[in-house]
Amino acid sequence: MRQALETGQKIYLSDNNDKYNKIYEYIIKEITGFGASCIVYEAYCNDSLGIKHLVRLKEFYPVHMGINRDEDLNLVIKEDYIQKFEEEGNLFVDAYKKNVMFQMDLDTLNSTGNVQNFLYGNNTMYMVVNYNNGTSYDKIKDESLHDIFQIGLALAKTIKSYHKNGYLHLDIKPENILKLPETNEMVILFDFGSIESIENIHTGKSKKISYSEKWAAPEQLQYKLKKICESTDIYSIGAVLFYKIMGRLPCLDDRKVFANWEFDLKDHRFEGVNPKIFRYIKELFKKTLRSMPSKRYKNSDELIEILEKLVHLSVPNSIYLKSNFVRNDNVFIGRQREIKLIYNKLENETDAVFLHGFGGIGKSFLAKQYAFLYKDNYDTIVFANYATNLFDLVLNDRELPIANFRRSDDEKDKEYFERKLDKLYDLCDRRTLIIIDNFDVDEDNNLEKLINCGCKFIITTRNDFTDYNYHQIEIKEFDNMDDLRDLFYSYNKIDYCEEERDTIDKIIKIVDKHTMTVELIAKQLRITQITPEILYKKLKSLDGITSENKEKIKLRKDRKLNNKSIMAHLEIVFDMAKLSKFEKYILMNLSLIANIRIDKTEFMKWCLIDEFEKLNLLIDKGWIEFKEGRISLHQIIIDLVYNKLKPTCEKCDKLTQTMTQMATMRIKNNTTKRNQYINLINIFAERINGKI
Repeated sequence: MRQALETGQKIYLSDNNDKYNKIYEYIIKEITGFGASCIVYEAYCNDSLGIKHLVRLKEFYPVHMGINRDEDLNLVIKEDYIQKFEEEGNLFVDAYKKNVMFQMDLDTLNSTGNVQNFLYGNNTMYMVVNYNNGTSYDKIKDESLHDIFQIGLALAKTIKSYHKNGYLHLDIKPENILKLPETNEMVILFDFGSIESIENIHTGKSKKISYSEKWAAPEQLQYKLKKICESTDIYSIGAVLFYKIMGRLPCLDDRKVFANWEFDLKDHRFEGVNPKIFRYIKELFKKTLRSMPSKRYKNSDELIEILEKLVHLSVPNSIYLKSNFVRNDNVFIGRQREIKLIYNKLENETDAVFLHGFGGIGKSFLAKQYAFLYKDNYDTIVFANYATNLFDLVLNDRELPIANFRRSDDEKDKEYFERKLDKLYDLCDRRTLIIIDNFDVDEDNNLEKLINCGCKFIITTRNDFTDYNYHQIEIKEFDNMDDLRDLFYSYNKIDYCEEERDTIDKIIKIVDKHTMTVELIAKQLRITQITPEILYKKLKSLDGITSENKEKIKLRKDRKLNNKSIMAHLEIVFDMAKLSKFEKYILMNLSLIANIRIDKTEFMKWCLIDEFEKLNLLIDKGWIEFKEGRISLHQIIIDLVYNKLKPTCEKCDKLTQTMTQMATMRIKNNTTKRNQYINLINIFAERINGKI
C-alpha cells in the first residue's frame, strides 16, 4: 500500500537531480487523489515576498511495485522494480511534455491544466500544476440534469480539440475533470499521462496504453489497439454521464444492443423535466456505451449534437406538454386484435382514431391499455376527459396541462384558448399521444382545430363518426367466453361449485357480455354473498328485455346511443347491491357533476360527508372510480343513477348550497381555478334543472 505524504509535511524539491540547484519548499495541505502512476496533493509555497501560493503537486509514485517511503520521505524502490520504475518515469515525463504542448495550442489552452514546473526530490519526480479555483468533478454532488448535460457538452467540446489534433485522452473520468465555479460551459482536464496519438497507437509505437478500469471502453480493457479510436473516448464520456444520471457505473447489460433503462421519476432531478428528455438520454446511452466502437457515435460532433439537445430540453422551467397518464387499472383482458388495429392505424394511416361503442363496453380501458403497451413510442401521453366541449377542455389546465404556461389574470377565454392552442401546435409531434375520453357528442366546432395540432389522438365515443370520414374502430362485446370468465373471476375470487359456475356463464350471456355489467356483477356477488342462481332468476325475469331482444333506443337528448337491455340489467345489479340511503346520496351528488374528476376530500367537504368508509365501499363495489386522489362516475353509471334516483336540490341540498356559494365567490389571482369552478357550476346547473 502506498504511503502518501501527510498534511503539514514540508518537502524540498529541485530543478533536477543535482542537489546544488535551486531548492523549492512546499507544504502539503491535503491529499486530493490517487492515480495509477501518482498521488495528487494540494500544497502551497511562499514567494520571495512571503506571499502564499496554492498549487497541485503530482508525485510520481506508481502502484503495484511495492514501493515504500523511508523516514526522510524518500521512495524506496525494490531492485526488481528499478527498471520498470524508470520506464514508467519516462512516461510521467512524457505526460508533462504533452501537457505543455496542449497549453501552447489555442484550441486546448483554456481546457488544459496549467503545469508550472517539473521538479525532483524524495527519489522521485513532481509536476507542479497551477491551482485553479475549481472542484474535481467526482466531488460534485446533487447536480441538476441541466448542470450534468452542460458539463458533458463542455467535456465533449474539449475532447473534440484533442481529436482534431490526432490525440486521444484515454483516461476520461470524474477525477480528471475540473469544474470551474463560475461556469458549466468550460472544464479543465488534467492528468496527461494517458494521452496518446492515434497514429502511435495503431502503428504500435505506443509503449503503454493507460486507463482507469471503471471508465475505460471494452477495447481498452482488452488491449485491442486497432479498435481504439475517437469512440473510445466517447465511451468514457458516456460512462461519466451515465454515472452522474443513474448513480451507478455502467455494467455489461448496459452495453448490450437491447439495453433499456428505467428512471426513478421520484428523483428530484427528474421532477418537472420535459418528458422528451428521456428518449434522448436513452439514445445517448445507446450510442456511447455499446461494446462495439462501430455502434457508438463516430466522432465528437455527433456526441455534441445530442448533448446540445439535452442541454436545451433540460433548461429549468421550460414549457412542455405534461404527461398525466397513469395506468392504474389492475385488470385488462383480451382485446389484442383491437390494440393491434389501433397501432396500425396510428402508425400508418391517420393521426386520429375514434373508438366507438356502447357505454361500459371497455373503450376507455382499451385506450389506456394501448397507451400502456406502446408507451415507449411516445414522449408524452395525456388523458383528457371530455365534459362539455373542446373549448372548455383546452382551457382546462388540469386536463391539458402545459408546464410553466399560465393564463394571465385579465386574459379572456377566447384569447387563452387561441394562445394555448398555438402552443400545442408548437409542442406536439408524432411522439405525443392525447386520449380524449367520453367524446359523446355528434360534433364539436373545435374538433378539427385540435386534431390537426400534429400529434396522435385516440377518442372514445358512443357516437358514430364514420359519416365524417374519420378512422373509426368498432368496440363490441367479447367474442370469447374465456375472456369474459377471466374478467369475472379477476374481480371475484369465490370458489364456486361447477353448477354455480355454469350459472355464472348464463349470467354473462344474459347481460349481453357487457364488460362493465360483468365487472359490477362480479363485485356485487363477492360483497353481498347473493348466490348466482338468485341473480340469474332476477335477470331472466325482465319483461320483454333479454339478450334475445336488443332494441336500441335513444336515452338522452344529446343522442348518445345505449342499449335498453344494458340499462335494465344494470338496474337489477344496482338493486341487488342493496345500497344504503347514504350511499345513494353520495352517488346522486356525484351524478350532478357528470364525469368530472373531483378531489375526494374536497367533494366530501362540499357535501358535508364525514364517513370515508361509505365512500370507500362504493369504490370497492365498483360504483365510483378512484384515481390519484380523485373520484368520478363512469358515464353509464351517471346515466343509471341520474335516471333512477332523480337527484334534486332538496335531495342534494348540501351540494346545492356549496355550488350557490361558489357562484358568488371572488377568486383572485387564480384564473384557472376560477374557470374550473365556473365550468363545474354550469354543469351542475344544467343537470339539477334536467337540461341534459
